Amino acid sequence: MKPIGLFLLFLLFSLKCFSQPDPSLFYPGRILEITKELQYQAIQEDSSKYHALLWERAEMQVSLLVQSNVSTKRTDSTATKQLINDLNYLIDRDIKIGEGNFQTTKLDFLLNRGIFYSQSTNYQNALSDYLQIIEMDSSGRFREVALYRISITYFAIGNIDLALTYVDQILDENTSEKKFDNLFYACESGSSLINWKISILEKSGRKKELIQLYRKLIRQNRKIGWHDNAKCFSEGLKSLKEQ
Repeated sequence: MKPIGLFLLFLLFSLKCFSQPDPSLFYPGRILEITKELQYQAIQEDSSKYHALLWERAEMQVSLLVQSNVSTKRTDSTATKQLINDLNYLIDRDIKIGEGNFQTTKLDFLLNRGIFYSQSTNYQNALSDYLQIIEMDSSGRFREVALYRISITYFAIGNIDLALTYVDQILDENTSEKKFDNLFYACESGSSLINWKISILEKSGRKKELIQLYRKLIRQNRKIGWHDNAKCFSEGLKSLKEQ
């Protein structure tokens, strides 16, 4: 099973006419099916099938928590206890599911447990899991999502400086590798890393820093010929100055 991408957990769209159904609508039913299968069918504990079912259920449960944006403190305690027990089981035993480049490993489980802790407002445990991912991830495949989650967590705690530090780290690394799409693509969509930094500055009332950022973005986008983005950021700057 492929790991959850950077924005998969955070950009869940409303259903529209003629659109494809949101797959998360089927998660509750599938979670019940898995629970019954684990309880009533002859599945050998610690088998590959057992591991795969635990992970499938845990991943869907975490996705639903994020989509609903509800703290686990206000949800069914039995379900949340079962979820954290499943993730602890997979992490403590260093379980591996599948093979090849997209093998599911401890890094996937740590990411989901960190998100669970964030939903529980257990921010220190969440940070510990994200930092462990960065330390263990020799391929760098999870680095960006872990740094992003750290930035989100520090923002939730109220540490704006560290929230900015970690998003800036992602942006600096992307710039050095010329991954400009992640920096400037789709200004209006609100889904880029730059827009996350803008959101931090807006919500923390750092108007002077935000003005400087807008001016920098306008220059950079004009330089590389992305005039729609430059116009979009110019409008943002104009609106900010009028406030």
